[in-house]
Amino acid sequence: MIGPVDDPRVLLLGRLDARGQRLRYVGRTVPLAFSQRQEAAGLLTPAGGSHPWPHPLPAAWIGQLDQREPQPYAQVEPLLVAEIVVDQAYENGRFRHAVRHLRLRADLDPGDVEQWRPSPPDPGAPAD
Repeated sequence: MIGPVDDPRVLLLGRLDARGQRLRYVGRTVPLAFSQRQEAAGLLTPAGGSHPWPHPLPAAWIGQLDQREPQPYAQVEPLLVAEIVVDQAYENGRFRHAVRHLRLRADLDPGDVEQWRPSPPDPGAPAD
């Protein structure tokens, strides 16, 4: 998460691998609206000493061409599920573009989330 735990600006998103053992970085959200920041601040818990990702986050993970330096971030316990909207730009296990955060899903645990795979292109669709 980018920003302080009590006022997060951007959520860094992860997904458990197919075995459910390792949290993989998959992308980041666009900046959160004020109401989303308030909601997240009330649910985030600072990481208690160990976190599955390096700190700072390697610049290559973020994929932003204008930012070549590692990204500092606040490490929080990876316990929350975020409902997001994504486009189809997904490669190498990551979303190429920032995703839109809709809401946090307190009714779900990270293990409840199925592995998402992008849909293959429709061979019958007209070319752009």
